[in-house]
Amino acid sequence: MYRLTDEVIYRKSGPLLPRAELPKDFKPKYAGLLSEMLAYLGVDQLCHVERASSTDALLVNLTDVQLDEVIKLMNARKLVVVDRPFATPISTDRWNRLVFDQSVVLSINLFHFGILLYRDGQQKENFVLRYPYWRPSEVIQEKR
Repeated sequence: MYRLTDEVIYRKSGPLLPRAELPKDFKPKYAGLLSEMLAYLGVDQLCHVERASSTDALLVNLTDVQLDEVIKLMNARKLVVVDRPFATPISTDRWNRLVFDQSVVLSINLFHFGILLYRDGQQKENFVLRYPYWRPSEVIQEKR
């Protein structure tokens, strides 16, 4: 996790990093950062949970998905990206419950999005990180 933080999230310069494929209709300001983080974690493609195929990384909106559905994904060892976990009181409550659930071993909270993972042999950890507002997301996305 500390290498992810140094080499991707808070990286100020360097060569372009590999990117994971995101859904075509998913275009938040943080898309570049998320794509680089997922690639660093070994993910090739992120899919909407409703259109999930055989991918290991799924995008969810906690106001649209029930808590037990996300827990089933975690038990199936899926990586879950949560879009805007603090957008509503419902999503905030569900995010907080997931962070403390035993099926989630690692949670990364960047406020605008969160990542939930299960990793064998890792101690349960919750990382709350400051979103890197200084990252020029539009420049990074143009260089694709």
